[in-house]
Order: sequence, then C-alpha cells, then structure tokens
Amino acid sequence: MDFLLDIEDIFVREFRAYQSLVAVFKQERHLITAGNPDSLPYLVDKKNALLDELRILEEELNDLLAEWGRSENVDAEDLTFKEFIRSMNSSDSRRLVRLRDGIRALLVDVRELTNGNMALSDIALSRVEATQLMIEAIH
Repeated sequence: MDFLLDIEDIFVREFRAYQSLVAVFKQERHLITAGNPDSLPYLVDKKNALLDELRILEEELNDLLAEWGRSENVDAEDLTFKEFIRSMNSSDSRRLVRLRDGIRALLVDVRELTNGNMALSDIALSRVEATQLMIEAIH
C-alpha cells in the first residue's frame, strides 16, 4: 500500500471539500445581504453534506495513519500526522505540508465567513423584528 499517495488523495479531496464549503458560505452571504432567505435551506443541506464528507475523510485519514503505524511498529500514542511526515523524504513531506497548510487557510476562511454570516443574519433578524414592532405600533 502506498500510504503517501493515499494520504495525499485524502488531503486533495479534503481541500476541494473546503473550497466548496467556502463557496457555499459565500452564496449564503449573498442571499443574506440580498434579503433572499428562501434558498438558505438548500445551502444548509449542501453544507451538511460537505461536513459529512469532511467527517468521512477525517475517519479515512485516521484509519490510514493507524494502518501505517501498525506497518511501521509505531506506538498508537505516537501516531500523528507529524510522525508520518518525519518518516518521509523532504519533497514528499513538503507537498503534504503545503496541502495541509492550504486546508488550514481554507478553515480560517470558513470561520470568518461563518462569523460574518451569523452577524449579518442577526442584523437582518433585528431589522425584521423592528419592522414588525413598527407595524404593530401603527395598527
């Protein structure tokens, strides 16, 4: 089994899933700012599907690292991605580290978009509540 290629494949799929998640959050932001909440349930389903895919990829990575650890007689407590990287040649390890860094950068984007979208949603909800109060006061 070529652990390097398998782990690289998982990282590439994880990177693409996070790219898709960023795109979904950007779509969500557009819908929130445009005042068009009708499509939000579709985006929630899309986000949940991507999060499920990411969870599965994380499980695959953990299983693969465990299998590598068994093949290399690495103690389960020492079984980490860093330990795997240390066992590789420098060009292979740099490639995987760059992929992992790209994933981390996308995670930062996801967090920022999540926080921003939550703030925009709160503002939009406050506007709706204020409008309802004004309408009730008029009547």
